[in-house]
Amino acid sequence: MIYSITNTTVYHFNRGVFFEPHYLRLYPRNDPGQKVLKHSISIDPLPTGYSTGLDVWGNSFVLAWFEGFHSIMQIKSTSKVQTLRTNPFDFVLPGSSQGIPPGLNHQEKTDLKSCLTPRFSRLDNFFSWFDPDTCKRDENHVVSLLSQLTNWIFEHVKLEQRWDTGIIPPSRLLETRQGCCRDLSALFVEFCRQLGIASRFVSGYQEGDEDILEAELHAWAEVYLPGAGWRGYDPSHGLAVADRHVALAAAPDLENIMPVVGTYRGNEARSSMEHSVHMKRLR
Repeated sequence: MIYSITNTTVYHFNRGVFFEPHYLRLYPRNDPGQKVLKHSISIDPLPTGYSTGLDVWGNSFVLAWFEGFHSIMQIKSTSKVQTLRTNPFDFVLPGSSQGIPPGLNHQEKTDLKSCLTPRFSRLDNFFSWFDPDTCKRDENHVVSLLSQLTNWIFEHVKLEQRWDTGIIPPSRLLETRQGCCRDLSALFVEFCRQLGIASRFVSGYQEGDEDILEAELHAWAEVYLPGAGWRGYDPSHGLAVADRHVALAAAPDLENIMPVVGTYRGNEARSSMEHSVHMKRLR
């Protein structure tokens, strides 16, 4: 499929402020599952300068810096992206990779350490509700587990919009049973790590209802499977990621995939934000 995506963020300030350098992760990634056909970004006020690069996880970024004082900042990213993976299960795992956890060699364990290390205390209650041992009856143990885990979160945790920053700790989310997409993804990621499955966060876009252009930035998870590479799972929608998601960035922690990161200086300055995403399927 081919999508046209426009992502616009506007920050308003009640008085002039000085913008510190801003990191922008708004360039969709190029990988075997998607191809960037066109991309442009505009920033108002015009930066004094900017640089582009790849971070430690291979995500494209723009670092922009500014001069003077300003009361508004607008960042507009326009992309045309072709998604290529129609079948999210287009792989065959070697025998050593099918178990829970999948077999990793020494180098993979070293390189994936930050994606294997749990960030929270053991989710004992979750292990009592969702037993990974029941998945071992299937030929591809880990694939069955990941699909069942995705469906369990989708069916048992209510998706809601939440505008404050950070995530709800997974143990708390299991009590409240409601959270935003990044909260559900954090539960998925943490559970995988506690089982020894390398997992990370992804930011990007998801098509949703193709008749409604208005969308939102979205977060989901990826797991590393030897023989298949990084594969996406979206617990907010209860599915494995195929050609209706467009990824921007991926990293072990949420703060490293935020689309816009920056600060400002100004005495007693107050701010507000407007944000919109329009995603249209072209074919």
